Amino acid sequence: MATVALIALVGQSAVTIVAAVLIGIVVWMVPEAYVKQRIGRHQRALEGQLDAMLVGLAGSLRSGFSFVQACQMAVEQLTWPLKQEMREMLEDVSLGASIDEALGQLAERAESYEVDITVNAVLVHRSTGGNLAEVLESVARTIRDRRELRGHIMALTAQQRLSAFFVAGVPVLMAVFLSLANWQFMKPLFTTSTGAYLLLAGVVFDALGFVVMRRLTRIDF
Repeated sequence: MATVALIALVGQSAVTIVAAVLIGIVVWMVPEAYVKQRIGRHQRALEGQLDAMLVGLAGSLRSGFSFVQACQMAVEQLTWPLKQEMREMLEDVSLGASIDEALGQLAERAESYEVDITVNAVLVHRSTGGNLAEVLESVARTIRDRRELRGHIMALTAQQRLSAFFVAGVPVLMAVFLSLANWQFMKPLFTTSTGAYLLLAGVVFDALGFVVMRRLTRIDF
């Protein structure tokens, strides 16, 4: 951002200032979007394995294994990223942390609502007692029901979510098309101060419209 500010200060024309502002917006938004995308991918991959792991843990508990032993057996059948998270939890237990503390740290690392449900169910069972195998199977059914409901909701809102990309992309495509088809008509937009300010306003309002439409169609589930 400091480099962008320096370009804006050094630049003598409005076009340079507008270009610096646009570059700053891109530099600020792209890394954040990339990080959120990676976090979302990690959470989806983890949650996709969670219900199957819970069913496996329930089966091991019914066979007479302890909770830690059942987790150790489940790790061998898991894949990334749940396998890594479970390994770290077991390492915490082996280093002297209590199961409650290790589970709490697992929930903090995962940052997943479904993992929170699972961890809270185990912690409540450890404090009140009962059949942990049945509790885990019940949580697994809840996770499957949530996944099925999420799929229905995403299918019903797919058209609205896709329309945000079309609405935001049409002005950009039109600007590119008109620039290639009739450069003399579009030239003032890129070579004059008034055109530069109008271009900046158009980009800002287009981005705001995209963000608002995405917010309206986003469902926190």
